[in-house]
Amino acid sequence: MAPMSQDTTRLRETLATFAEEEAAVKIVLANEDWDIVHGFVVGLTVEWVALQQITDSVHFDGFGFYRIDRIAEVYRGAGAAGAAYLQRAIDELGRPPIPFRVPPDATIRDLVALGSESSALVWIATEDGDSETTAVGKVRGLRETEFDLQRIEANGVWYEHVDSWEYTDVTSVGFCTRYLEAFARFGDPLPAQPEGN
Repeated sequence: MAPMSQDTTRLRETLATFAEEEAAVKIVLANEDWDIVHGFVVGLTVEWVALQQITDSVHFDGFGFYRIDRIAEVYRGAGAAGAAYLQRAIDELGRPPIPFRVPPDATIRDLVALGSESSALVWIATEDGDSETTAVGKVRGLRETEFDLQRIEANGVWYEHVDSWEYTDVTSVGFCTRYLEAFARFGDPLPAQPEGN
């Protein structure tokens, strides 16, 4: 594992503070689209942050693991007014329990396993050089340096083949989201495990 840069160290320290304070966070990802995710920090390793995600400002929507070196910025929620708004929503709607614990020494293999054990389907974002890929599917096997993912298309139809993905290319993993639950519920039935996997 490469030593953490000063920026990565600063980001990790900020995330740890927000986790301790149970403060909502806004994370800007350093990817092609500069995606923004909101939520609560529920786990932290040297290289990864686990987020209980919030969508539409008030709805809890699954979990994501994000590689810290792929985070551009992290902020405290939406300021005082936004925090009061979110707190009223939590008081009214409740906050779902966190069904897992992230060990501080967890590897990306551990996180992919945790996501696939917690949810029928996962989404995976990867980066290989200048290319970024996002895929949704069922984890079919975990090995030391790679895992197998059978992908499902946006129309709910499964790919016939299973692809191998390198852990080192993974930049984020999502699970237990409404998006994934819709695929699991309304997509075609999951095919039988392909032979050899």
